[in-house]
Amino acid sequence: MNILKLFKYNLLLFVREKQNLLLLTLFPVIIYLIIGESFRYLVPAIMSGENIVIISEDELPTDYKSYLSSNFSIKSFETAPKNKNNVDDIYYISKQIKKGFQVININYKKDYIDLKLYTVKGYEFIFNPLIQKINLQVSTYKKQEMRFKEETLKIKIPNFAIFIFPGIIIMSILNTCLFGIGTELANFREKGILKRLFITPIRIDTFLTSYLLSRFLLIILQVLLIFVVNKFLFKTGLADINIYSLCLMLFLTTILATLMGFLIFSISNSFSSAVSLSNYISMPMLFFSGAFFPVDSSPIFSKLSLIIPITPTVNLLRSIMIYNDSFGSYVGQFALIVFWICLFSIISLYSWKIKNKQLI
Repeated sequence: MNILKLFKYNLLLFVREKQNLLLLTLFPVIIYLIIGESFRYLVPAIMSGENIVIISEDELPTDYKSYLSSNFSIKSFETAPKNKNNVDDIYYISKQIKKGFQVININYKKDYIDLKLYTVKGYEFIFNPLIQKINLQVSTYKKQEMRFKEETLKIKIPNFAIFIFPGIIIMSILNTCLFGIGTELANFREKGILKRLFITPIRIDTFLTSYLLSRFLLIILQVLLIFVVNKFLFKTGLADINIYSLCLMLFLTTILATLMGFLIFSISNSFSSAVSLSNYISMPMLFFSGAFFPVDSSPIFSKLSLIIPITPTVNLLRSIMIYNDSFGSYVGQFALIVFWICLFSIISLYSWKIKNKQLI
């Protein structure tokens, strides 16, 4: 039996079960609708297609730069005037602030800079004392002391429905691979299906390859369905997505999630334990990886996200889909994905060799 026949068999076997169809179609869509509709108006898109002026960190007054950096962890600055000739309204947006939907609005006046912070509705009172302190700090700086160069760009700060869009896709991939591979293979083992399958001439690598390809096709269908929901219900714009980068990221994420599912299958002793492990692994990873909310503002969560395997996939997918960034801008994130894939491959192969008799 070749890979194509096994691919068709695995695909039909998955969609034949009603709960699998529910997992594939309705579950991610329902989650997206609930979260997206609840928070879609939480933060308006403040900068929609305006001219952007870049102010480098070195061009800011030293005290002003250090004060903002100590309070906001700002690495770089992007500014947006109302027009190029008369700069009277400027936005500072760092990567950290962009992810957290917080915008520092600076209005140039005659003798001072009026700084305001736009953030999540209902939390303004938290930042009011900080805004007053910053206003006092920068009140001595005059307009001519700011040196900047102009560069026309297009940028749009996403609302919450766009922000969680990549997170919903990652959640769908995890559900398909962890529950569709880890728990399903454990169920096959418990029912003796794997034992009967592997006494045939089918090679294990052929079976696993066909399994991976069938799940990747299901993930593509999930992504298309979520795109349709985003387009017609939320009507939110996305960047001009590079389809090759998107497919590559989806494939790498599928491989990573598949290896995690296979590891769950390897170390679990029963179908019920595989289900429990899948739940224990998937939910904390989605929560701490920044899939559904920015974790940069929390020192604990931001450090914890560094050890979450799917964090680089969330960051890269969001960068590709929302900001249209290239892989070259995130070499470190891409290297982390490759590292996690290699690590889970080694652990999974080791588990297979050590527990080969138990697996089938």
